[in-house]
Amino acid sequence: MKTAAYNLLDEQIAWIKKKAENQGKSTASAIVRKIISDAMEKDAQEIKDHECGNELVSTS
Repeated sequence: MKTAAYNLLDEQIAWIKKKAENQGKSTASAIVRKIISDAMEKDAQEIKDHECGNELVSTS
């Protein structure tokens, strides 16, 4: 694991801290890792769905 620094807005930092507080012993960095992992998983699934032709079609 590598250490990285990010420039976040105060509102983003507050949101991450709140998430960490709500999840008990989770650290802010654990929350950020989880958010990134979830986003990567969602992105990979969307790519897979697109490649398989399983896109949601809007009827509006």
